[in-house]
Amino acid sequence: MKKLLFILTVVLSSAHLTAQESPVNYDDIKTFVTTQPEQFQRLRERFEACDNELTTQDAINLYYGYSFTPLYKGSWDPYQDEYIGHIRNNNLEEARKSLEAALKHAPYSLNILMYLNGVMGKTDPTYDKRYAWQFLQLVQAIKSSGDGKTEDTALKVIYITDEYVILNLFYDMKQLKKQTLTSKQCDLMEFENKKGETHQVYFDISRSMNYLKESMKH
Repeated sequence: MKKLLFILTVVLSSAHLTAQESPVNYDDIKTFVTTQPEQFQRLRERFEACDNELTTQDAINLYYGYSFTPLYKGSWDPYQDEYIGHIRNNNLEEARKSLEAALKHAPYSLNILMYLNGVMGKTDPTYDKRYAWQFLQLVQAIKSSGDGKTEDTALKVIYITDEYVILNLFYDMKQLKKQTLTSKQCDLMEFENKKGETHQVYFDISRSMNYLKESMKH
């Protein structure tokens, strides 16, 4: 997994975007998904096919748009303990099965795509790196959502586990010191990097929090 993160860091070093270049507007994305379901489905198909003409805005609409569909189940991953256990025990074939099931449950999770890419690379000699490509598109979408320096410019994620992937990938996190939920539905992550420096990054987790609130009403 460390090798995967290193390679992706190198690839993504020239792909850092800012919120000004490609803003993520939840109202606009929700409107797109709910009024143009055929177009959204087409985006999903293009993503699955690893269409190289997919733009960052397409990835934004896909990643965040999924959270406005009935298929979105928040940050809950019922398979995580299972595939992590298999990976730790080096039972990679079983890990692969668990990860493939997890991907059907959460098809745009960075965490699942990262692990699946690593497992596939070790178990399938014909693997075409499709999950690495998909991972890259979604990371670009997330990086376009903000700089993480304030609540108003927080990096937006639809899965809580994506926070940790981003922190490890771009901020070289060594140890998480404190995690605080703010009044604006942001996670304030305070951590120490591998140089011993302390930093903090804001993540907007409102999509996951709103799903949780709605599910508790039923």
